Amino acid sequence: MPAPIGVTIIRWREVYNDKMEMSATVLEVRRGDSAYYLAKSQLYSCSAPVQRQEYIAIRVRIDVLEAEDPNVVAFYSDWNLTLRYSNGGNDIWPEEDNRKFAEGYPPFSGTGWVFFKIKIDSKPLLYFQPYLKFLGPFYRTSGAYFSLEQP
Repeated sequence: MPAPIGVTIIRWREVYNDKMEMSATVLEVRRGDSAYYLAKSQLYSCSAPVQRQEYIAIRVRIDVLEAEDPNVVAFYSDWNLTLRYSNGGNDIWPEEDNRKFAEGYPPFSGTGWVFFKIKIDSKPLLYFQPYLKFLGPFYRTSGAYFSLEQP
């Protein structure tokens, strides 16, 4: 069952014996013109949606709770957040990848918007997968789904 807006999900990820605990909370969702105007104000490059397509803007808080790595940790939207329409389905990547939410020594938090283009009236799920990619290659870790429907 996807987590509703406002509920926090905590996930661990482990790559090369490096462990990190992160949590995510969906704070707000906008669609259509409101999301498009917000995307235009925040993204470096923002193309207009095509016919039967709209923007969805999702405000997310990410908390890096613990990490074994003694270095600064950076959180990027495209490393951790994609859309899917079904469990195990194809990923839809954010518009303008590599936008940094936050960085620091754990524990720390970051809040930011993630933008996607989707088919009008479709109901995707936000997929939170801590560090989907790490230093180039892709590694799959366990993830969790969020509902983007307002309660």
